[in-house]
Amino acid sequence: MKLVKRILKYVLISLVAIALGGYIFLIIASPGTTRSFEDADGNVIDNSIAEMAYIKVGDSQQFVLIRGKNIDNPVLLMVHGGPGMPDMAMYRKYNAELEQHFTVAYWHQRGAGKSASDIPSEDNFTIDRFIEDAHEITLYLKEKFEKEKIFILGHSWGSLLGISTAHRYPNDYLAYIGVGQIGNVAKSENLAYEFTLRKVKENEDTETIALLEKVGGFVNRPLDIDLIKARAFVSKYGALYKENSLFDIFGSSLLFCEELTVGEKLKFVSDNSNIESMLKSPNFSLLKDIFKTDLTQSLLQLEVPVYLLQGEHDYLTNYGVAKEYFDRLEAPKKEFITFQKSGHFPAFEEPAKFNDLLINRVLRESRKPEVSR
Repeated sequence: MKLVKRILKYVLISLVAIALGGYIFLIIASPGTTRSFEDADGNVIDNSIAEMAYIKVGDSQQFVLIRGKNIDNPVLLMVHGGPGMPDMAMYRKYNAELEQHFTVAYWHQRGAGKSASDIPSEDNFTIDRFIEDAHEITLYLKEKFEKEKIFILGHSWGSLLGISTAHRYPNDYLAYIGVGQIGNVAKSENLAYEFTLRKVKENEDTETIALLEKVGGFVNRPLDIDLIKARAFVSKYGALYKENSLFDIFGSSLLFCEELTVGEKLKFVSDNSNIESMLKSPNFSLLKDIFKTDLTQSLLQLEVPVYLLQGEHDYLTNYGVAKEYFDRLEAPKKEFITFQKSGHFPAFEEPAKFNDLLINRVLRESRKPEVSR
């Protein structure tokens, strides 16, 4: 009996030590600041920028992290997905190379991430208001860095926001880059439902089969808790290429992101894993309009060059639906680039290819006389 008590005591002490060590590590890895660009001697590189700021946008203060080795480089505005899911941590881990060639602005949209604390009115969560937010951020960046135009990149929900902003204000952008591009949402959602039902049947997941059959589809039905629960299985089976894992892509990125505090990391996990939190988020009100979106009917012409970067195994924003939209879209220049080993997140699943495309194709082609605008 004494031996058992002694063993339990050592186990408890070990567990406490591990938990304490983990917490101390998390504190150290989460200062909520961003590192400067330094030379080999530890001196801050002239003309570089590593800045975290809050900007007055419409009726709220919104966060932006700006990083670049040389502020004379072109500016790239990152428009994240969700709605309400900033991917700054992932871009910082997998795509920091872009900061050597662009001045990269990682914007947290209203109600999301570091911008979540200032929500003056939930009535202002409309697609139109977000387009104006993106444009106000663009004007801020243009003025700050004395640029006539900038690049805008949108991922997932951000692809709807990004392309809509470039369509409304074409004179402010060098090019639009869409990743996980939204097109005909209803068609994509129907395909996502069919795919997910097929996968859960293959896995003989009777509980999820019952849930999906109860929901009956992802469109033309109420946006309720059953839909959110059912649709989460699209992410489980159709968000990533089979060789990648959610923790490898997201967990480690979030864990080591220095720009986020411990509290912000915990809130990110809670907000994006707790269905009740999702339903209560003001961002949820955007979904009813997103689900009605069909860009093949409403936005078929863009006055800036377009690059769509699509994962072949993407079932959140269906690859085939995105390609159909691209084929119908008119632009002064357009390219559709397939990522064969990616699902919904090619920037993080195939980062070397993604970075190379932005640096050696998008950036270089923007400097050609026939593309310059």
